[in-house]
Amino acid sequence: MTIRIRIPKEMETEMYYIQVKKYSPLTKGQTTKKKIRTWTSIHDIGNFYHGSKLTQEEYLHIEDKYVTAVNLYLDFKGIDSLEIRVPDKIDEELFAKSVQKYPKCYGEDLAEFYYSLSDHAFIQRNFIEYAIRLSLREDIYSQMRRDHLFFVECNYDLYMDIGSDQKDETIIKEIENLGLYVNVIDYEYPNNFWTRSE
Repeated sequence: MTIRIRIPKEMETEMYYIQVKKYSPLTKGQTTKKKIRTWTSIHDIGNFYHGSKLTQEEYLHIEDKYVTAVNLYLDFKGIDSLEIRVPDKIDEELFAKSVQKYPKCYGEDLAEFYYSLSDHAFIQRNFIEYAIRLSLREDIYSQMRRDHLFFVECNYDLYMDIGSDQKDETIIKEIENLGLYVNVIDYEYPNNFWTRSE
């Protein structure tokens, strides 16, 4: 059983946010970047990009990197569970169609997790990966946190925002070594449900 610990407002620590993405940023001196057609969703599987067809395996290869990025933080901070907010899930009929269309991406355990997931739940470490994958695929909209130590939200088009109570330069470098790109968010992060409501 996981017990939620409420931290008094005066004891809260500042959170530092980064955005993780698969798209390369502007290089030094660039003000605009040439638009190149690229895939942004699991639903792009089967389409052609740069002369080759996006496969389920290639999609999962990139998605695995996002999961690894989150795990780097969880390992570093010794976090074994997260509280999740799920204000929205896609229609179960649409979800079932995705499961049928992309069988290599949706195992039985992942589908079961989708059907059982509820708002304000606590999820153990071995299920956090499922929440990340479902969020990246826009099957659910979610935010997860551990008190004021860690926060993660997946947005449209494979953007993922991570918050931490520490500036973790080493982890940022490890995420970049995975082949993902990191932007430091240097403005007040507007979307954290808990920050807005507490």
